[in-house]
Amino acid sequence: MFRYKKNYTQKYLDQLMQHYPKLKEINCFLAGGALLQIHKKHSFLEIRDWDIFLESKHDLEQLTNYFKFATQSLVPSENINSINFEDISLITRFAGKPEAMLSTFDFTVVCCAYVFKTKTLVYHKNFFHDIKNRRLKLVNYSTNNLHLSKYRVQKYMNKGFQPDSILTSKEICNHCYNKLTCLVEGQDLCHLLSD
Repeated sequence: MFRYKKNYTQKYLDQLMQHYPKLKEINCFLAGGALLQIHKKHSFLEIRDWDIFLESKHDLEQLTNYFKFATQSLVPSENINSINFEDISLITRFAGKPEAMLSTFDFTVVCCAYVFKTKTLVYHKNFFHDIKNRRLKLVNYSTNNLHLSKYRVQKYMNKGFQPDSILTSKEICNHCYNKLTCLVEGQDLCHLLSD
């Protein structure tokens, strides 16, 4: 399911590592929306969502201390999912290898990770194809992955992606609406899912 590009270079990732060189020393990786934006040719300054995942709690402690110094932010903002420094979020809800984390992602167009230490891009086999063709597809179709919300599908439709028929089926949308617990920073967001 996953593919790898070794010695992957990209100017925005190089800029990020030049600005924060410690990223190359710690077991961490960038994943999600920032990589989608990079591959959609957004400018570096347009990317406001750099989600960095870590392989262990020890790596999280090291990078948190580094970013406090590098951003001169003694008190970063925190929520149940992350520690936030300006446009960079250190994700706290997950610690592990990129492949394990990517297997929890919902859509192929965000199913990509860049490992700073090895300059390796780990991505779903359909990542580039689906971005190019503006297709919104599930990573897998198991019922365990139906944490999708109409809100997330609509978010990507607003970005010009065409969803697979399974994502727009009334049965799936109703299941998501009825079963989804939507907690972000302690706020119930289920009202966003109503028709």
